[in-house]
Amino acid sequence: MKKKTILLLIIFLFVLSSCSPAPEPTPTLISTSLPTASPTSSPTPTPIPAGYQKYQIELGVESSSPRVWMPSPRYWDGQSIKHIRYIQISPEPSDWYREENGTEIFYWENTSRRQQVYQITFEVEMVFIDNTTAADIKNQPYDNNSYLYKKYTKPSNNVQSDSQEIIDLAKSIVGEEMNPFQRAKLVQEWLEKNITYIPGDRDALSVLQNGGSDCAGRAHLYVALLRASGIPARNVSGIHSPGSGHLKSGVWYPDKTMGYHVWVEFYIEGYGWIQIEPSQHGGFGKLEEHRIVTSKGNDLLISNNFPNKNISWFHLPYDIHSQIENDPLWFNVSKIE
Repeated sequence: MKKKTILLLIIFLFVLSSCSPAPEPTPTLISTSLPTASPTSSPTPTPIPAGYQKYQIELGVESSSPRVWMPSPRYWDGQSIKHIRYIQISPEPSDWYREENGTEIFYWENTSRRQQVYQITFEVEMVFIDNTTAADIKNQPYDNNSYLYKKYTKPSNNVQSDSQEIIDLAKSIVGEEMNPFQRAKLVQEWLEKNITYIPGDRDALSVLQNGGSDCAGRAHLYVALLRASGIPARNVSGIHSPGSGHLKSGVWYPDKTMGYHVWVEFYIEGYGWIQIEPSQHGGFGKLEEHRIVTSKGNDLLISNNFPNKNISWFHLPYDIHSQIENDPLWFNVSKIE
């Protein structure tokens, strides 16, 4: 009887619970306000390098020569030219190659002997050069056995760095100074005071004996004195716009509003190549002028039966005889940014 009563009680409670309404769920609150953003600083803009400019440039020459060689502007060692992109090369070159110094050359053959326009169009981003921080680099000894050191401290046709006269002069200029940056600065200061800008022979020894020359001759003497001081150095040549920090359109023939130039760079171990203007007054380590580099080195070896066996700069195109100076040659410049 007791068991029956307990069973009935359990059944009654079960029925009661199943008939009770289910409890209301607690609602989830949805916020109608926008989330509060924690304040953040604006991103730091990338600084624009000094003298930054982007150009589109058309470089062309018109000639009836059966063969034409033209230097190819190129990115080189991260100085001045930061980026370059070719848009058009016309006509298609018969050859486009890089000689052992790194100079690139376009070569065309014209079997018709008719007047032909040779033209390259490219975009280039440029900055001013500032290597003044190299003065603070701790002096590191050169690796005298490296290819770079051997190549750029040896004498060449126009750079008689093994001449006793040049060796003695180099010693007297640099004295006890061991830092290559300061040595190069002393040489530049000496050139500034003692070598004038006059027409004449361009090899280093002749420039020294004559007391002057043009930009190429001054560059040869500067390179010779640096090499005699144990500093790797070489010529740099290219296009600039005289009297302006930025590039401008011009023509070489007949009025020479287009500028070509030869200057110098030297190498510091642990830093790299530093471009220097031999005729520069003050601001050593800086070049606040855009220059399209077309060649480097003092012993360029150009193939395809080039008319000169060995040259120390390459900025104007060549025909089968010599540097082209009496045919139409133009440099059209447009600023992009």
